[in-house]
Amino acid sequence: MTVEEKKELVDSHKKWWHKIDFGDGVVSNGPDPTELKGEMWKFDLIPFEGKTVLDIGAWDGYFSFYAEKKGAKEVTALDVDVKKGFLIAKEVLGSKVKYVTQDIMESSPEDLGSFDIVLYPGVLYHMKFPYLSLHKVADLVKEGGILFVETHVSGFPDQDQLGRPMPLMAFYPNKELNNDPTNWWGPNNTCVIQMLQSLGFHVEKVVPSNGDRMAYHAVKK
Repeated sequence: MTVEEKKELVDSHKKWWHKIDFGDGVVSNGPDPTELKGEMWKFDLIPFEGKTVLDIGAWDGYFSFYAEKKGAKEVTALDVDVKKGFLIAKEVLGSKVKYVTQDIMESSPEDLGSFDIVLYPGVLYHMKFPYLSLHKVADLVKEGGILFVETHVSGFPDQDQLGRPMPLMAFYPNKELNNDPTNWWGPNNTCVIQMLQSLGFHVEKVVPSNGDRMAYHAVKK
């Protein structure tokens, strides 16, 4: 594929969800998901080399292709429907990432398998049943494997007046969060950490993302 053909194909998709660098000066027009207000998710610290990876809610596939580029043995991208941007990116990159069309709530280790690393960015607050969704995700992580969660968090305090942990979650029944009716829940930081702990994970790192968002690096015990 020539540089001109590459650029034409990338430019043919007008609504990229991610900024993806295809080389030769060809870059998609979406936002960079790892650089928000100068903060990094420490995504580069995840040891992808030689690992099996599942990217949930892959959309254009930024994280899927990033993992592949970093030497992942096998990458599976999962979303509820096929995204045009992903198909274009896979063709331009010559990628071997496998695409699965499935709702995470209908997934299981029996049909998907289990993975060394599972990525769950920008999805939790969209789920009507967030804890159940985390339970489904947790089942897909191998023992000793890594779960990466990035999500909106509410402004609820993390402790009560006596300094005790106070896990709380805000419910957005309409368009209270970013005028988006698909945003349902806003757990506070303590709630996310304790949900992960209750599912058998040790939260090793919590990294500020963008404003009211946080990223969590957790290891399955």
